Amino acid sequence: MCGIFVYLVRCPHDPMNERTISASTWQSLLQRGPDYHSVICLESLCEWKFLFAGTVLWMQGEVLEKQPLIDDSGNSLLWNGDIFEGPLVTEGMSDTASLLKALNKSADNNQSILDVLASVRGPFTFVYWNSLSQKMWFGRDRLGRHSLLWHMKGSEQLVLTSVGEKEIAYDEVPAIGIFMISFTNNGERNLVLFPWTDVPEDSVAYAQANSAVPFSIENSRIQSPINLYKRLTDFEPSEQYVAIMSSCRKSNMACDVFKNLLCHKFIQNRVEELICKLKQSVKVRCKTQPGICSGCLSVKWQHSKVNQCASEDGSTSKIRCVAVSSKCCSDLIRTDLPICHHPKVGVLFSGGLDSTVIAALTHEFVPSEEPIDLFNVAFEHTRDNIQSRKTRKETGGFSVPGADYFNVPDRQTGLQSYEELKRIFPNRRWNFVKIDVGKDELEQYRTKTIADLIHPLNTILDDSLGCALWFASRKQGVVNDELYKSPVRILLLGMGADEQLGGYSRHRNLLSSGGWQALSDGLWLDVARLSSRNLGRDDRVLSSHGCQGRFPFLDEEVISYLCSLSPWERCYPTPDFPRGTGDKLLLRLAAWSLGLQKAASFPKRAFQFGSRIANSKEKGSDVSSRLKN
Repeated sequence: MCGIFVYLVRCPHDPMNERTISASTWQSLLQRGPDYHSVICLESLCEWKFLFAGTVLWMQGEVLEKQPLIDDSGNSLLWNGDIFEGPLVTEGMSDTASLLKALNKSADNNQSILDVLASVRGPFTFVYWNSLSQKMWFGRDRLGRHSLLWHMKGSEQLVLTSVGEKEIAYDEVPAIGIFMISFTNNGERNLVLFPWTDVPEDSVAYAQANSAVPFSIENSRIQSPINLYKRLTDFEPSEQYVAIMSSCRKSNMACDVFKNLLCHKFIQNRVEELICKLKQSVKVRCKTQPGICSGCLSVKWQHSKVNQCASEDGSTSKIRCVAVSSKCCSDLIRTDLPICHHPKVGVLFSGGLDSTVIAALTHEFVPSEEPIDLFNVAFEHTRDNIQSRKTRKETGGFSVPGADYFNVPDRQTGLQSYEELKRIFPNRRWNFVKIDVGKDELEQYRTKTIADLIHPLNTILDDSLGCALWFASRKQGVVNDELYKSPVRILLLGMGADEQLGGYSRHRNLLSSGGWQALSDGLWLDVARLSSRNLGRDDRVLSSHGCQGRFPFLDEEVISYLCSLSPWERCYPTPDFPRGTGDKLLLRLAAWSLGLQKAASFPKRAFQFGSRIANSKEKGSDVSSRLKN
């Protein structure tokens, strides 16, 4: 994980350094990557200068990999991502170094560059400069899981950044393909897009027409890492399947429905396949880390200035690299790190179906001596103003544990599922972290900090979810009536389950009005549009506390598997099934198989409503006035 900032300008009169980046943006970048930072000025022979700035949260490799990563030929990579699987995974080597090596081997051919990027399995944004070809490549993964913003100042300045500020008119780089800028000998700049193979042409055309940064579209495409399996026939379940569902609908008890369905071998097989895919997804997201918590790591780090000499290769590099600012840790390897049994992995935990399944699977891949933190967020919905201010002052910003004005729906389901996890896994220490957010505290951070992280988005829904995720990823609350600041560096979240498994009320409405054909098309469209469903916003918010959000349901193999299933194999949202049964049916059966009997039947409830930050009477798509100063 890292923070990326790139500034391209044609023949600037003033020297570029860290002061080129605004103080607010630089601070946000440092919060994303607290372990290392460096600012490098690149001077090309085509009359352009580039400022490359990188901040690093160490998550892969035996040693921390510095960013920007620059080789002897002047090629440079900024990488904000995780390569979880595929040919680029190299034992002991960071994914940043592995990717730069592969890109350099392919730099003389555009298609070879695209093939390397297509082999990545995991979320990413990146910026790669190749000095020999005089081309700069950048973009986001197919699902848009990590943030990258851009802003164009006239025809001779371009900014790319992981996070911005609301005073500047940034836009999100569309996650529809990989972009390339080529520079000609006379200083002209050409920006082109290589779309992902499964992005519809009308979506590409729409993005081009509405982009504040002009670009042209190449005929060549980059192979998508997911398979949407759009089917054109067979949109009705078999008579046998309908009969099985009809017999189960006779019961009003969800437990009876689940038991009866799991008696059928082909349904049980589907459930086992889903659990297997999710286990692998959770495993790689738990295991890919240095194995030390933020507290122990901060003690071990010895920051020092790093002197990097200017280098120049007049024969081939066509570039001069100068380090203008850098700060890093001492050269540590994993074996130098202290033994750490503190929590390193946490779960954003509403106690609902998605988060409880993730928590149960996480147990298998976290060492038994390490606690797992469960972060449960509640926003104040009634209070005595005077008493609330007094208690927050006395507890350093925390509210009184157990106060009834934080007894929101997600707190209630969270506690129930927490007890269930303790019953199923009695030897595991689960830290149920109550994160209580008072109204004054919410108002303070919303305008001062969160609004910049949400930008360029600004709706009521963005406001609600952004604030909820920010306080969750801050990781401070109360555990067993004691103040607690979690040291975890990985936060697992359940984003993507509803879109793939029919968890929204609109899926029930589609089936009711248009049959299985309509539901199938709706599910396909939801997955196809995942890249535009504000995952970039979530990344900007979650990363602002020096931890990394990871999404097991958005693993490429999980998505491809679920998309290979018929809609009725994923969900069966007919009116005959009791609420909390037919929607996301396959995942509910998986939860039941894992022993999560309570969570399996909890009805779907949106995070913003369950935590009580949102008002159901407000329209989520309206612009939020609360984000303004």
